[in-house]
Amino acid sequence: MSGHLISTLVLDLETTDLDADRAVILCASYESSDEPGKVRTIRQDETNPQWARGRRGDDKELVKQVCKLVRNHDIIVAHNGSRFDIPMLRTRAIRWGLAPLKDVKLVDPCSIAWRKF
Repeated sequence: MSGHLISTLVLDLETTDLDADRAVILCASYESSDEPGKVRTIRQDETNPQWARGRRGDDKELVKQVCKLVRNHDIIVAHNGSRFDIPMLRTRAIRWGLAPLKDVKLVDPCSIAWRKF
């Protein structure tokens, strides 16, 4: 065993639309195994300096921060993450010309329920 602990990120995105081409990610709430029990939120109104001026379509900084979080964890847990959160994040990253999001090890409770029930 190498001594490397597996890191986990529990992630949830809230968006303006279900279509990633039109949507803006408003916030991302997460809990990292780096700080168990501490839920944090990255908010559009805190990452987009134009938000207060009514320019709310620029979620580039928020997307950049969330992609970095995903890249820094081994396992992502996201409710409906395989059908929504991860594809949304990938599409928004491409929209802003950011580095493509790598394939992630994803645990999706919805996918598990759909397969089992």
